[in-house]
Amino acid sequence: MARNRAKTEANLKQAAIDVKFEFKMFRQGLGRLDLSSPSPGNNNWAEVVSLTPTAGATAGNSTSSPSTTGFRDIEGVLIHFRNLIEFFFTESQDKDDLVLAHHFTGDQPQKSPAWAKEYQRRCSELLAHLTYGRTRYRQNDEHHWPDIVEKCRLMNDEINAFLNRLSPERRAWFRWVPPGRLK
Repeated sequence: MARNRAKTEANLKQAAIDVKFEFKMFRQGLGRLDLSSPSPGNNNWAEVVSLTPTAGATAGNSTSSPSTTGFRDIEGVLIHFRNLIEFFFTESQDKDDLVLAHHFTGDQPQKSPAWAKEYQRRCSELLAHLTYGRTRYRQNDEHHWPDIVEKCRLMNDEINAFLNRLSPERRAWFRWVPPGRLK
């Protein structure tokens, strides 16, 4: 939606396509995580990684070790997790061009839980941006995500609560979002 565009039913219905995508990608990423790991992913690239393609690796067909595969899985969850933090917990009525949960529910903006701002910052510094903060996290051995499964459960609950707050007409816009499978 363009900045300051009225949040009409038609605009919200179109934006719901993007919100559904975030829900779906977040939940699919969860399905790929090794939930038994005490810290399912970190950005510790101390291991030697070749910067040239290996035999058999072509564009779109790279070979990777299990450790890099696990990191891609956590990255896939965290980028959508960060977007959902913004979607659910941006506390202003309107913020820039953001599509926000309260636009769909008609509720007042939701107050952020204590963990949300810290996780949004960590996702930004450790994943979305190249920062000196990322270096400090790694140097202090704080670049792991030991409680990500717990936070993902909370986010999954937030998605379910959001869907339950919608009117039946608006809930239909999200009907294909698979339910979360967290044990």
